[in-house]
Amino acid sequence: VARRLLENQPSLTEDSTRDLGPLSIKGTEGLVVTYARCCRPIPGDPIIGHISAGRGIVIHLESCKNMSELRDKNEEIMSVRWEDHLDQEFAVELRVELEHEKGLIAVLASTITSSQANIDRISILERDAHLATVNLVINVKDRVHLARVIRKVRHIHNINKILRVRS
Repeated sequence: VARRLLENQPSLTEDSTRDLGPLSIKGTEGLVVTYARCCRPIPGDPIIGHISAGRGIVIHLESCKNMSELRDKNEEIMSVRWEDHLDQEFAVELRVELEHEKGLIAVLASTITSSQANIDRISILERDAHLATVNLVINVKDRVHLARVIRKVRHIHNINKILRVRS
């Protein structure tokens, strides 16, 4: 009976198991998944996975400079994609160039938090008496959320530039 049932089933060869398509990632369900700190991918970004001993699948931006050496080693690279509805936040690094003004850092922080993003880390580098660079790590849900935060920050008076830092 078992032989008759198996005759009608397609066999699982090595080739058929390799091409199962991209892996949907949602947090760490059933897999060890790590998000690379070098490029800090967030949902909506084009991503790729790298299999790393001890770290599981490490998710990078497709454009991450650290992935360039590994692209030729197909056995270590996995095609991955974001699941549609993730319920977690991801760290993103931002660099803001601004003109010194009393209370401007407070306005910047308030604008970010009013956009439902949490500030994990902030550092300020004074370039001269009038200009400073603020480096931030904030938590966002996805690229749409990040775009909303950036759009609001750009509207602050005396903000010269804001950009997402990637490797």
